[in-house]
Amino acid sequence: MVMIIYAGYACQKAWIDSSITHEILKMFHCQLIKFH
Repeated sequence: MVMIIYAGYACQKAWIDSSITHEILKMFHCQLIKFH
């Protein structure tokens, strides 16, 4: 449960983060979570 909540937080933070590189990495990670 904790990992899922953290993943959701990472997804939201990715949109706020100004760093494009970090955004892409976080969003890619979110996609892995969704398909998993």
